[in-house]
Amino acid sequence: MRLRQALALVVFVALCGGVGASASTSGNSAIGAVPVCKAGQKSTAKKPCKKATTTTVAPSAAKALTQDELAALADPGDTGGRVNATDAVTIIRFLDPTGHPPKYQLEIENTSGIGYINTFNWVPPANMTITAITSTEGGRCALVSGHITCRGGQKGISPPKCTCLAGGSMLVNFTATGNEPTFNGQYWTYYGIVGSYTQITSMTPVPYHIPSFLPTTTADLPLCKKGQTSTPSNPCSTI
Repeated sequence: MRLRQALALVVFVALCGGVGASASTSGNSAIGAVPVCKAGQKSTAKKPCKKATTTTVAPSAAKALTQDELAALADPGDTGGRVNATDAVTIIRFLDPTGHPPKYQLEIENTSGIGYINTFNWVPPANMTITAITSTEGGRCALVSGHITCRGGQKGISPPKCTCLAGGSMLVNFTATGNEPTFNGQYWTYYGIVGSYTQITSMTPVPYHIPSFLPTTTADLPLCKKGQTSTPSNPCSTI
């Protein structure tokens, strides 16, 4: 065989090998791109398909909530101190506002439909500084962080017979500065205790209903039932 023919044969074999390799690669690529089987379709030699793969991720285990976290998710209701609610009436009296130091009296009356008032705080206005608690009646009190904190005696400040009247009460005498009246040479000007508030911090409910009226009075009449007529012996309201 001549040299030129031998070289031509080598080039031809190389070209055939490259075409075959290309065809093989194309075939493998075509076979590799198998579509996903449709619903109810089965893979065959003529129409191959592959089943769809799904990945299931297990949910992570839920963390057990603490009692505090559960309480935060629930309806908190009246969890904090009851401020300016209808559970008590607060009365401030000027005993000797021109004294040195000026003297005042705090009275707390229980008007709650819940029960006994066990503990409470009375916070003075910003312009008043309590200097001392001189006496108490109906419990014990102390001066804490500038405000009066008290605990009712025995069970606490007793509840009323009805919410239309006051029940038990507690008296606290104290001295304070910063809210003294002023005299202009002709008359005195007294300043009210503006900005103070009572905060009830604990109560003991009673195991019975505290009504809003007394049966022997007409302070708060019950609504007339259907067909009922109000009489002097059994009064009722139609409004």
